[in-house]
Amino acid sequence: MLPCTRLTRAPARRAADPGIDPWTIADGLPAPVAGPARHVLLACTETPSYFQSVTGAIALGETLLQTIVSLGGERVLARLRTVQGHREVEHAYVDPATAARRYIGSS
Repeated sequence: MLPCTRLTRAPARRAADPGIDPWTIADGLPAPVAGPARHVLLACTETPSYFQSVTGAIALGETLLQTIVSLGGERVLARLRTVQGHREVEHAYVDPATAARRYIGSS
């Protein structure tokens, strides 16, 4: 089982408030984020390498989100556009052209 930070556990606990049906993706049922969840999706993180892989968890999360969006219709798409707009205003994403110049110039 991968280590779990406080930054991960706190939102999982808050999501278990009454009236909310939390889901989580974890590498095992003993994971701290699995405890508060009513639904746990398991993703294997084991590899032959020393480092564990989160590829399965990311793929599972993306599939779950795509399913939610497809079932939610226009209302969910509108909310996603709103969130995306906030992220763009806050410059939450790195501009690839700027990042390339910054990293290449710093070597």
